Amino acid sequence: MSIADSYDPIDRNTIADPFSVFSRLREARPVAWHNRLNSWVVSSHAECQEVLRNHHAYARDPRRVGISMREDRRNIQTEDPPEQKELRRIVIRALHRQDIDGICANARNRLQNAVLIRAGSGPFNLMSLAAITAIDIVNNIVGCVQYEAESYYPIFRDLTRAMDSGLDRSRLDAGLAAGTELSEAVGSWFTASPDAGMLAELCCNDAIKNMPAYYVNYTLGGVFNAGFSTLYAAIGSISLLLLQRRDLLDQLRGNTLVATGVDELLRFTSPAQATSRFAVNDTVLRGVKIKAGETIVTLMAAANRDPSVFEYPDELQVDRDPNPHLAFAWGPHICLGAQLARVWTAEIVRFLQETQARIRLVADPIYMDSATLRNIVDLRIEVVRSN
Repeated sequence: MSIADSYDPIDRNTIADPFSVFSRLREARPVAWHNRLNSWVVSSHAECQEVLRNHHAYARDPRRVGISMREDRRNIQTEDPPEQKELRRIVIRALHRQDIDGICANARNRLQNAVLIRAGSGPFNLMSLAAITAIDIVNNIVGCVQYEAESYYPIFRDLTRAMDSGLDRSRLDAGLAAGTELSEAVGSWFTASPDAGMLAELCCNDAIKNMPAYYVNYTLGGVFNAGFSTLYAAIGSISLLLLQRRDLLDQLRGNTLVATGVDELLRFTSPAQATSRFAVNDTVLRGVKIKAGETIVTLMAAANRDPSVFEYPDELQVDRDPNPHLAFAWGPHICLGAQLARVWTAEIVRFLQETQARIRLVADPIYMDSATLRNIVDLRIEVVRSN
């Protein structure tokens, strides 16, 4: 068995500690063929960055290599420039016009109160509050009120698990159904004459009105789910890290938190572990010949621990600068919500700085059986009463 084939992304031991596996992959063969994935697996920073950056050579859109895709599932996440450019620009502008700072600060206060009110009541799962908080933020930013955490979580779960359907085909149907359900919900939001959030601006945009409804709906559904996923996963990964390493909370204050600390936390935890592209033509990557049409999986979380780019990569250094991490991917498909993720990460740190003296971990975390997005589903904490 090759070093790549020994890598099982959805094995529970790998999910619990992917970084040691990534290190072995990167040291042995940074560009390696994986038989089960039927893909090339790339674990080095330079090559991951090149694949993500160079959309001319490496396609996100499967149609560019002759793979069919249902027209009614087309969205900016599956397209490459220049096709995705107009709608992507409109969506980014609508997102950045929201009061992201205020929405996140208010959500942090509600999360903090919800945690502290449980003082003396015994252990509970912080991730249940994480889901409530994440859906609250996304609803406010998008401008919808349909979903609560309980009703949205199954959609998120099925979409997340389906990202790994290349390893487990049984996950695909549930993911497709969840995507359809979310897209139909977005369509209903547009017809309800929204007056808040991104929806209010998008609904009045003349260019949007001339685009196919399914194209807009699937795009905004993807934005909605990505927003929830990012916020939810960040609460778990960062809370676990900083409750285990409380010394870091004192270092993450003032300018250090905003200027460098947030990006270092995102590099170090890397919840978005991987994404994929297709080779448009025969090419060579780090001396390895790749044929047109073959799939390339970029292990962004592995790239974020590449010692050729990051000194002491397995150490969290709150003042690391520069920090060219790939936590948001890179290039034309870089995460739309990078600003939101950074703002919310800072708020998680502030929440923990305010509450750390009263919170303690009481059990090891439990992770979802997903590899593309690594996220905790159960993080048991206990809140002690104040003196």
